[in-house]
Amino acid sequence: MSTENDVPLGDDSRRYYEQQFGDRIRQVNKGRGATPKSNSEGSNWSSRAGCGGGAVAAFVIIRIVIALFRVSSSHSSQNYSNPDPTAFHQDLDRLLQQNREQQGDLPVPVDGAAKGIGLIQLVGKEDIPLPKGLCYRIHRESLGPGNSPGKHILQLLDPDARALLIRSAEGNELLPQEEKDLLEALDDVLYENNFYDAVVFRNVPGVAIWRLLGDIGSPRSNRQLLEKCYPQQIVPLDKRDKLNDRDRARWKEQAQEDLDKAKAEDRRAK
Repeated sequence: MSTENDVPLGDDSRRYYEQQFGDRIRQVNKGRGATPKSNSEGSNWSSRAGCGGGAVAAFVIIRIVIALFRVSSSHSSQNYSNPDPTAFHQDLDRLLQQNREQQGDLPVPVDGAAKGIGLIQLVGKEDIPLPKGLCYRIHRESLGPGNSPGKHILQLLDPDARALLIRSAEGNELLPQEEKDLLEALDDVLYENNFYDAVVFRNVPGVAIWRLLGDIGSPRSNRQLLEKCYPQQIVPLDKRDKLNDRDRARWKEQAQEDLDKAKAEDRRAK
């Protein structure tokens, strides 16, 4: 027996809440107006941050409300089963993707010849205190079974950069120019449209919240994701210009400790 206060379940719930909130979302989109284009990197990122923010937040609220009502209503429905978290995140990713397409908020594809031109380098020497430590972590993951960030990153690198990373991971010192080439290749990977993969990065700590709040698929968002994968080896981008010499020395010590820890774990596993 149902009442007028019952909450619809399944596909009906999605339609119900989209009807309830749809007009409000459209009003937010109309009120924001068109975002002016700019050739400067700073303006591009600030306009991108603002564009679609209200709509994304509204969609996220709708999905969270639907999920909460589904859980709270499970006790009153014998045929209801708990929602699949993976399916929920896939639905959320699809909603965010559709919203960015509607807002024109997707990053502009960058071909190989144009990568990095006029754009800030997202991975530089000042961001990687111990290159061999990062290389070891990436290579170590790539050798394991199943999907992993390390395996995904290696597949995206060109063959020359992949060879440099493996050499460094194996303990060989790279020449300054080789190290520079490797960091530039890692930077280029962040501009790849297929860098983000929900399956590959699903087990990275903090990625669930990042997916709700981040601009998934943009180069800067990919940089944040890379930081979450290797937090002891990469200086966060927002701290790049705030570290003094002492801070950088501490980061290098931290990266070395992380490398020693990984190697010790591998020795015990043999």
